[in-house]
Order: sequence, then C-alpha cells, then structure tokens
Amino acid sequence: MKRLLLYFIALTCAVCILSGCRKEERKEDRKPGIEGVYWCPEGMKDSELPELIMLHDGILDSYKYVTSEEQADKITQGTGVTVKKGYMLRYPYYDMKYTVTLNEDGISGTITVTDKSFGDEEVHTSVFSELTSDSVLIDSERYYSAEKCGFTVTGTIDLDW
Repeated sequence: MKRLLLYFIALTCAVCILSGCRKEERKEDRKPGIEGVYWCPEGMKDSELPELIMLHDGILDSYKYVTSEEQADKITQGTGVTVKKGYMLRYPYYDMKYTVTLNEDGISGTITVTDKSFGDEEVHTSVFSELTSDSVLIDSERYYSAEKCGFTVTGTIDLDW
C-alpha cells in the first residue's frame, strides 16, 4: 500500500512538472508582433481625434479613433455615415504597401513602406525596436497599442474625407 501511494505521489509530481514546462513553452511561442495591432504615437494618445496606424496583409493603413459620442455625432452629421464612439475611421485610398524585416531577436527590425498615394512612388524605411505586446519604438518615437491607450475599438468605417 505504501509503494502504491509513493508511485501515485511520484506520478502526480511528474504531471505537475510537465504541465509547468508546457506553460513556459506557450509563453515563449507568443512573441509580440508589429503587424495586426493598432499603434498610436505617444504624442497622439491624448488628442481629440488620435491617429493610429496598422500594418496588416502588406498594407499600411492610417485611422482616426473616435473618442467621444459628441465627436461621433459631429462626424455623422458631416459625412452622413453613422459613427459611434470607439469607431476607427479609415481613409481607404492610400496606396501604402510595406515589408517587415525582423532581426534575430524578434523584437527589432525595419519596416519598408512603398507609398504611391500621391502619384510618384516614395520609399520610406523605419527602424523599430523594443517591441512588446503593447508598445514599440519606431524611429525614436514610442507607439502604444490601442488597448494600452484605453481605446476600445468597436468598429471600422471607410470614409472619403
């Protein structure tokens, strides 16, 4: 009986150790990414209509975040499109494509943007570093995720300003 109890305790300890290792592996698998996140420059997070960017599917988009119902009402009246607090407003006619080159550390690299929005092709390269799940340093300017700034995104609307 004592041996059976000892085997049971040893088996329980082994299961606990293995499950602890799995949790650590999962944390390592979740590396922060610069793509798919609404990024807000530090200087814009307290503005009336903050501008955010998002890199996704090879396209760099620029958005305005609606911070209040009053602001939403003004935009609705001016455009005829129903806008609410928490909406992201996107100007859909920019033609900005990008590529991201990650460094070995996975938290720094370069973003190369090809902009054809105004006719001529312009190429801009930005260096980013210190990437976490809620902030990144791009060309010496700190950007925060929308969530970190307290912005809850409730919808996205394409507007022709």
